[in-house]
Amino acid sequence: MKQILLFLYFFTISAASQAPVTQWTKCLGGSSTDELNGIKATSDGGAIVIGTTQSDDGDITDPPGYIDFWIVKLDAAGAVQWQKTYGSNNTDYAYAIDQTADGGYIFTGMAGSTDGDVTSSAYGSQIWVVKLDVSGNMQWQKTFGGSNQEYGYSVRQTTDGGYIVAGSSASNDGNVTGNHGDFDVWILKLSATGTLQWQKSYGGSLFDEAYSIKQTSDGGYVVAAFTDSNDGNVTGFHGFYDIWILKLNASGILMWQKTVGGTGQERPNDIIVTTDNNYMVVGFTNSTDGDSTGTYLGVDGWVVKLSAAGVVQWQHTYGGNSQDVLTGIVQTPDGFALTGSTSSNDSGDITGSHPSSDAWVFKINTSGAIQWQKYFGNNAIDRFTGIQKATDGGLLLAGSTMGPSIEGVPTHSGFVINDDYLVVKLSPTLGTEDFTDRQHLIVYPNPVTDAVHFSNGNINAVEVYDSSGRLLRSNAVHNNTLVMPDLATGCYIIKAYDGAQVSVLRVVKQ
Repeated sequence: MKQILLFLYFFTISAASQAPVTQWTKCLGGSSTDELNGIKATSDGGAIVIGTTQSDDGDITDPPGYIDFWIVKLDAAGAVQWQKTYGSNNTDYAYAIDQTADGGYIFTGMAGSTDGDVTSSAYGSQIWVVKLDVSGNMQWQKTFGGSNQEYGYSVRQTTDGGYIVAGSSASNDGNVTGNHGDFDVWILKLSATGTLQWQKSYGGSLFDEAYSIKQTSDGGYVVAAFTDSNDGNVTGFHGFYDIWILKLNASGILMWQKTVGGTGQERPNDIIVTTDNNYMVVGFTNSTDGDSTGTYLGVDGWVVKLSAAGVVQWQHTYGGNSQDVLTGIVQTPDGFALTGSTSSNDSGDITGSHPSSDAWVFKINTSGAIQWQKYFGNNAIDRFTGIQKATDGGLLLAGSTMGPSIEGVPTHSGFVINDDYLVVKLSPTLGTEDFTDRQHLIVYPNPVTDAVHFSNGNINAVEVYDSSGRLLRSNAVHNNTLVMPDLATGCYIIKAYDGAQVSVLRVVKQ
């Protein structure tokens, strides 16, 4: 059997956590505007992204009717595996996508009219939900709404094989009942084939809209919305727009609701259920009172952790002297990673100058302290709109970029300022430790089946971590051989000791 030798290169020891390395950067699009809104890490190690396109060239091979949904499937190295446009003959906006248990995908957004790919309906702009197979072919599609406007901003597959959709509705007819006035938060539960099982409208007499929904361990749902109301289902309003968290049971009945904010404006963009069954919501605030403390100038990114009962446990603002917004969050083994954008300049939490808005990613510990941060940008507007954990423990970042290039990768708009999709893959990290290069170590075979051998050193002990840096075991090594038949298939990090010298390497178990 041919052996693959792995040569190791190391980093200097650091007392603080080091930012992960950028493994690849991808710009996708054509000569017009292409705006990425959602990303989902896929089970094959790649990613699927969704947004809208006006282009009919470049990476787009199926020209849109006007503004269409554009979905791109990437492999683990960032190469395009397939791409599809879907939509009506009018303006369509795509917002969210999820991978389904059968390897396919579910996506949602707003269809501007019911023609083209969109189901015929008595109404116009509606929430559009589409099920795709693993290759991006449409299996079924449904429209939901009434005589006014509806928007679908979040979709997830549920544990019963169906789907939950969150967005907003201004209707009180068609599929919509119980509207409180203006736009309401609108939640739809669908069967596995897209049949509407139930729907709920929540809000007050003013503007209410939901942006993110996740299923909870009790089978219910938690929703991140924003509200301008102080009546109907809304209590505790602070002024202007507040972040509004709703906890629903499995039937969509409101169990509790919580407004967080101040007298300024707050808005959420993402919510997650943490491993301790609490909730983390991210967005922005420009308040310096109420629930928000410690903002700098302008708008700050805002993180709020709530208990399972909706009690605020802690909150933290992040940013500098200008506009800073958070758009996505994922939990890591020792904290959280967040995405957004910043236009601040060397102030507060921000280092360097970002006059035109740069895409921003950073890592915090469980108490909210920043451990590392990175910026991506050029002289135009760049932003991240979402984040996912890849199967190897790295981070997938998604957003949009303007200008001729970013991170040395050319865009499709040249010197014309139009958006391209932006997707970035960051390497897995070991958390708070990096290691010194003391020797040129070789490990073989890699991938490994049962045992891995070290040469060019005298290894006497190892620590084995999973791809996200969680310690799995420590043990002695005999004859420069580590036996690992008990470990599942996947990528592992090995910290190897040769006396006082320390090395780190990655192996793949097959």
